[in-house]
Amino acid sequence: GASRIVYPTPLMSDDTSLPYSHRLVDYLAVCGLGDILEPLDSSITIDKHTDVTCVPLKPSLLDRYPPTDWKDYPITPFVSSFCFPQGVIAVVTPPLPTLFSFVMTEALGTKIYGMSLVFHELMAPTKLVSVLESAAELPELHLEERGPSPTPSTSPPASPQSSLLSVTIPVASTSPPTRKMSGSGDLMSVRLGHRRQSLVNLDPSARKIYEPKCICLLSHHPFYHGFKQFLCELYRISCSEQTVPIERIVCNLFEVPLPPLGRIKVHMSLPNKILTFSRPPPNALPMADFQMESLFYCLDIDNILTLMTCVLLERKMIFISKSVALLTATTESILALIFPFHWQGGYVPVLPVPLLDFINAPVPFIMGVIRDYFNPALLDSEVLCIDLDNNTITGGSESLPELPRKEWTKLRKSMEIYANVCNPQHPFVVNANDAFQHAPPPAVIDEFITEQLLSEQGSLGTVENDALGVEDEIEGGRLYRKQVRASFLRFFVALLHKYRKCIDFSQLKLQTVVSGDSAFDKKAFLEDFSKTDKPFMIELMGSQLWSVFVNERLEYHKLLSLKQHAHANQFLECRFFDECIDAKENRSKLHVYKKGTPFLTMNRYAATENYNVPPPDVHDMDQEIKYRYPRFPTLKPELFTKRKIAEVLEEQDIRSGVSSRMNMAVTMAALLKGREYSLFQNNTTKDTAVIQLLQTELESHRIELNSMLNRLDMKEAEVRTKESRIQAFEL
Repeated sequence: GASRIVYPTPLMSDDTSLPYSHRLVDYLAVCGLGDILEPLDSSITIDKHTDVTCVPLKPSLLDRYPPTDWKDYPITPFVSSFCFPQGVIAVVTPPLPTLFSFVMTEALGTKIYGMSLVFHELMAPTKLVSVLESAAELPELHLEERGPSPTPSTSPPASPQSSLLSVTIPVASTSPPTRKMSGSGDLMSVRLGHRRQSLVNLDPSARKIYEPKCICLLSHHPFYHGFKQFLCELYRISCSEQTVPIERIVCNLFEVPLPPLGRIKVHMSLPNKILTFSRPPPNALPMADFQMESLFYCLDIDNILTLMTCVLLERKMIFISKSVALLTATTESILALIFPFHWQGGYVPVLPVPLLDFINAPVPFIMGVIRDYFNPALLDSEVLCIDLDNNTITGGSESLPELPRKEWTKLRKSMEIYANVCNPQHPFVVNANDAFQHAPPPAVIDEFITEQLLSEQGSLGTVENDALGVEDEIEGGRLYRKQVRASFLRFFVALLHKYRKCIDFSQLKLQTVVSGDSAFDKKAFLEDFSKTDKPFMIELMGSQLWSVFVNERLEYHKLLSLKQHAHANQFLECRFFDECIDAKENRSKLHVYKKGTPFLTMNRYAATENYNVPPPDVHDMDQEIKYRYPRFPTLKPELFTKRKIAEVLEEQDIRSGVSSRMNMAVTMAALLKGREYSLFQNNTTKDTAVIQLLQTELESHRIELNSMLNRLDMKEAEVRTKESRIQAFEL
């Protein structure tokens, strides 16, 4: 039958067997400057004259939780490079905290979503001394002379026709070192600006050098909004006095279960905020928990439609922006709008310097690069550059066929109503990197950024409840998010509404693997398109994303034809899109017999239940102790929680009519968990007896719940039988 509520065996907090299908978060990583000073570009050598504030250094993974790898996903060694895509650059004047997201794509296509908060801390005197000593011990660099160096204030920018990687290194001598270009250095232009302060021959105690540090969350699930809020609150907590150590708050996040599709909202309480995690139901558009406004503020309607055409036809694309925060938001937005298609090419929306060779990949890709480090003049002619700062799309040696005119006209008209907001200078775009809306100006930040905040809790201001990432709260804005997504869905429904008539169902009934080449009639599908529309459709049908689209639906309809409805439930996106097509055809006066859309109109998936995550485990903590951190702390394993993690269920389809039983089962599970915590500490016979009683009662509720689900399965089977008879009568 269909998948249902499951209460797995509770796991110890250090257990590594919990699959990512149950995990909200995979890792919390802390990255920054390690103990070894190493240039990001291996062709650069640092000598005793080098100013470390002018050379990008390799980032390192400084800390992490959990301390051991999950069995199904070891932490990637590149995580520090994605947290610092341009390398670690020490500064004299610290900027305000920034926040951005990124996506890593594994070899098999699995996406890992990251959210990073970057802030600066005063470099410890011991580290500064070790940095200077390590630089002085390195051998002199063998370099070719370029003559006297201009002063930093008059140094000209690097020529766009020169190497893509050119680093200016101010030094004390009049004959500056230069370097020869090699490797991936030719793929990026590093223009770091000019920092006049030199570390050479200075007393370290007289200098204030700030090093960046990043706290990052990695997950298989794109809860951008919730992760952003958690990181901002975690940083705020590290800047103020607390009664709970920061380790327990981190552990508490890993006790948050992954919410099911619809039905349940999961709530986590922080000292100053309650975070809510939920996923859309299976009979709605997929999750899009990011700021779609980035795309529509940066590009006008015509460019967005051109970009969509490039994505559908699998072109090579590079997104350029001076704001790293805009790169992932815009790429994720355009990929969300092409549903029911899914991008199949390379996807790295924030490309770190060490991975720049990827832009020479022979396959379609979508990648993003920060403007200061990029020179499009040295790209292949077939690569398109999407300039988010200037609202332009350039490059590409192949001409683009036009989208089908009728569907394009309707979509553009809807966009003019709901999304005509292009303004690259909008404060939303200009301040996209800012982690906080009301942070103190740099002038008040002296010895430590955080030190100024310790005396006044909350001086960073409140983290806004970003309604732009919540579907139900955007209606009052100029960009009507729900209507925009619905407009694109209608476009694809109109474009593809006859695809089922081109499926050879006789092929599907064979107990073999079927493909679009054998079971889908492309010629018949093209017959209804005009001569001017066919070039686009022909190229679309030759793409990899079209192949995946067709093969998924062939497999779905094959399972339906074999009456394997339980297995067909893994293709709920297919069912949703098919019923969207049925709903469109039902609105047509040409269709006398209307098809039922029970899945599309089903309201039992609505999020009506709530699960409150228990607060951080403090029963073994001394409540009189106050925790105060002069800098973001190194996590101490002895302060990690020792209690067990109660998973709330993996659930794809919660049945209607079981809400009360589900609540009772969740309550029993919570009571059981609480007793287990107590038993862990006290180990009393009384608690053991209570646990046994609760276990028995919980098992009783599970049995009743499964019985009710089985009865509902039978009812649904009867409904499907009646629907089949009605459809047969219509035919």
